[in-house]
Amino acid sequence: TPSPYHSVRFYYLAEEFVVGKSKEEASPLRWDRVILNCPGDPNWDPRRPELMKWDDLQKCIAGAIVTFVDDGSARDLELSWQVFHQCSTRLQYLGVQVALQKVRPPAQQPGA
Repeated sequence: TPSPYHSVRFYYLAEEFVVGKSKEEASPLRWDRVILNCPGDPNWDPRRPELMKWDDLQKCIAGAIVTFVDDGSARDLELSWQVFHQCSTRLQYLGVQVALQKVRPPAQQPGA
């Protein structure tokens, strides 16, 4: 059977290209620092994740890619779409197919 090594390797190279530079101000995936949010810390906020990339310009958790674009914690709908747009256009530039016709806006209810 063929090894998935090359597919996985190419995917991670493509992901690095999609994310771009972390300090690029125009990027919806930019971030400035990593924040550790643990119980017992005087600044602990139980509403936030224990580990997060933080965008000091937008003052919010930075957009991220984890094999899918997670719009659940984005500051707003516009930022979610900016993250998706950057991911899809750069992946298409590399020849990775993105089915834009199947994209739906984020919703609280599942289904078509």
